[in-house]
Amino acid sequence: MVFANGKKLNACDKILKLRGIESCTPGVDGSVEKIYIISSKLNQNSIDKLSKYDIKDISVRVTTFAKNLNLEPIGNITNLSSIDLRLDGIEEAPENFIKYFKNARYVYLYYLVLNQKTIEEISALTETKKLSFNKCTFEQTLDYSPLKKLTKLEVLEMDEYLLQNKKENVIAEIPEFVFELKSLKELIVTSSDIRKIPEKLSNLKNLEVLDLNDNDIDDVIPESLNTLPELREIDFTDNINVKGKTLTNPKLTSCKYDSAFTLCEAKEMECLKEFNFKKCSDLNDHYTTNGQCGNGNGKCKPGYCCSKDGWCGKTESHCSVRKGCQYQFGTCNDEPNQESKNGRCGEGFGKCPKGQCCGKDGYCGVTDKHCLSNLGCQSEFGDCHSNNLSVDGRCGVENGARCPEGQCCSKHGWCGKGSNYCDAGCQLLYGDCNKSKV
Repeated sequence: MVFANGKKLNACDKILKLRGIESCTPGVDGSVEKIYIISSKLNQNSIDKLSKYDIKDISVRVTTFAKNLNLEPIGNITNLSSIDLRLDGIEEAPENFIKYFKNARYVYLYYLVLNQKTIEEISALTETKKLSFNKCTFEQTLDYSPLKKLTKLEVLEMDEYLLQNKKENVIAEIPEFVFELKSLKELIVTSSDIRKIPEKLSNLKNLEVLDLNDNDIDDVIPESLNTLPELREIDFTDNINVKGKTLTNPKLTSCKYDSAFTLCEAKEMECLKEFNFKKCSDLNDHYTTNGQCGNGNGKCKPGYCCSKDGWCGKTESHCSVRKGCQYQFGTCNDEPNQESKNGRCGEGFGKCPKGQCCGKDGYCGVTDKHCLSNLGCQSEFGDCHSNNLSVDGRCGVENGARCPEGQCCSKHGWCGKGSNYCDAGCQLLYGDCNKSKV
C-alpha cells in the first residue's frame, strides 16, 4: 500500500507518476474515469503498467512514438468504454495501434489518413458500438468491405471526409459496407460530397437517425425509406435539391428539409408544420412550375412532353413513347391513344384500360407482375407503382403504398378488411378487392 503525505494513493495518483500521462480523472470510487496521453512522452514502463488498470475512457494525442515500443499490452485494459485518437503533426497512426483497443465500445478518430492497413485494423474492433471519423482523409481506392465485420455497430459518423484536403474530392457516395450493418441505428454523413440518396438505406431496418446534412445531394428521396419502421429523425438540409415526396414513417418526429427543396407533402405530419410544401395529392392535377413532371410535380404545359426521367420538353427524348414519354403528364408524339381490346399492350397494341398495368411481356393486368416498376411495368401504356408496403395503414395512389397481403385499400386510402375497404371504390392496384363489387 502506497501513501503520500499520510494519504492513501488512488489509481490516478499512481498513473500520473507515469511518463506520457498528461491528466487523469478519478471516478467516484477511486477508479479511473479518464486519462489523457501524449504519445511522444510514453515509454514501455508506462504502457505495461497502464494495462493493469480498469480505465473507462482514454484520449491520445498522437505525435510520435518512441522506437521499438510494444503497444500490445494496451489491449489488456478491461472495461474500456471509449478511445479518442487525435493525430497531431502526423498523418498515419502507428501500425497495429488501433486494433489494440479492441475492447472499446466507442471509437473517435480525428485527422487520420486512412489506408488499407488502417481499415483492416478498424475492422478488428468488433465490440465497437459507435465509430466516428472526424476530419479524416482517405485513399480513393480503399476497400471498405472489411468493415462489414463491425456487426455490433449502432452509430456511424463520417464528417468532413476529405481526400488529400481537396474539397472537390470528398466522398461522393455512401460506402457499400454501410448497407450491411444491420444493427445500425444512427448514420451521420455530413460536410461531404454525397450526391445521391441510395435505395439500399432501406435495408437498415433498425435505423433511427439519418443525417445527410451539408452534402451535394440533387436527388429524389426513395419512397422505400418509408419502410424503415424505427426512423425518427432525418436531416437533409444544406443540399442542392432534395426532390419527390416527404417521408411518412410512423415514428418520424424530426424532419429537417430546406424550404426551397422540390418536395410535396405526402402526409400531414407535425414535423412538417414549418414548411409550405404543396400536398402531393394536389400536384399531379396542376401544371408544373419548375420544369419537372410526374411523381407529385404536376403536368407539363400544353404542347410539352414529360420524359421518362420526369422533365418537360419537346425533344424526341421527351416526346417519344418508345423512350418512356409519360402521356399522363403531357403530350407524346406517338402517344398510344388507342385502348387495347384484346388484353395486349405496348408498342403496336395500345394502352391498357384505366386502372390496369402493362407488364413487361406486353399484357394488361393488375398483379405485381404487371404493375411493379422494378419488374418492367411500362408506364407509357398503363398504370405502374413501386413495391412500397404501407407501414402506417395508409395506401393508394395518393400515399404511394400498398396494403399487406390479405388487406384491401379503400377509396379513402386506408388498409383493412370488410365491405368498407373491399367493395365500392376499392383500389385494386394497392391491395385485394371484392372484384364483383368494385
